Formats: sequence, C-alpha cells, structure tokens
Amino acid sequence: MITGPTSRAVAERSTTRVDCYPLAMRLAELIPWRSFTIETTWPADVAVVEIQKRLRTPTPFGDGGPPFAGGKMTARELKFTLQSSFNNPARPAVIATIDEAHRGGSRIHVRMRLDVLVALFMTAWMALSTIIALAVSVAAFRDGTWLALLAWAFPILGAAVFCGMFASGARTSERLIREIFSRAPALHEAPDTGEAYR
Repeated sequence: MITGPTSRAVAERSTTRVDCYPLAMRLAELIPWRSFTIETTWPADVAVVEIQKRLRTPTPFGDGGPPFAGGKMTARELKFTLQSSFNNPARPAVIATIDEAHRGGSRIHVRMRLDVLVALFMTAWMALSTIIALAVSVAAFRDGTWLALLAWAFPILGAAVFCGMFASGARTSERLIREIFSRAPALHEAPDTGEAYR
C-alpha cells in the first residue's frame, strides 16, 4: 500500500475531479435543450389522456388550474408549455411523443427547447451585443481604457439570464411530467431467461 505525500496528492486530485462533476452537470442544465424518456406500464393511449388532463388553453398568467397549456399535434404527440403566475418568457416548449413499449406499456420521449420567437430574439440580442462589445474592446485596446471592456457584461448577462430562466422552467416541467406517471403501477422486471436481450 502506498503511503505518504504521494498518496495524499493522488487522493486530493481524485477528490477535485469528483467535485468538478456536479459543477459540470449544473452548467449543462443551462443549455437551452433537454430530453429524457419515461417508461410506464400505462398503454400509449392512456398516457396521452393522462398528459391531456394537465393541459389547458394558454392564459397570460396562471390561475391555479392545470400546470401546462397546449394540445395535440398528432394522435401520439403533444406540445405544451408550463403555465405559472410568473410568465417566464424563456420557459421551454415541451414536445412529448408517446410510443408503444414491451409488455403493453409505453415510452414517453420528452424534448424541451426554447420557443422559436424567443430563440430568435435571444440570437439577435447576443449577436448585436457581441458586435458592440467587440467594437468597444478594440477602441479600449487602442486607448488603454480597460473599463470599456465592461461592455462584455451585456452578452454575458443576457445569456446567463435567458439560460437560467430556461433551466428553471425545464426543471419544473420535468418534475411535473414525472409526477404524472408516478401514479402508474410499477414496472415489472423482465424474467431472467439466461438469454441475451434482443
């Protein structure tokens, strides 16, 4: 067994790597895109109905009704957004696709992204503010006025605010969607036949 300073240094480096993982996961949540899959014992048609029970007509502000607003796109695909008293402009647009699964159940494939108009506005804001920040930085470099570099705060804060609001709405939406299917009977484990899964 290795002891002494070498082993302590290795342990410290390992701890640092492990501690960085939660931070990386937190930063990944800020990306305005998220997807996950839920498997349930409910048949596909029942899964569609259960989601529809939580949908309503869009309103400017939440009024204590169903948590989502939207409707069907096709027989097995729904699009909706989170409704709340705080009308989050960067709340995710949620698309849920329901497929048949083994043993009579279903799989719900959920994708979350920014609304198209919000994404266009964010792109225009980031492009314009970045161009301005670059122009100001060049002038600051020539004149030696480094305080002008604070112009970079506009694109950085803009991205942080929009991505933060998206992450907040995505976390709430995912929690509420998973709660819908938490009421379904538990999935049965497949029998161990000793054969490879096909």
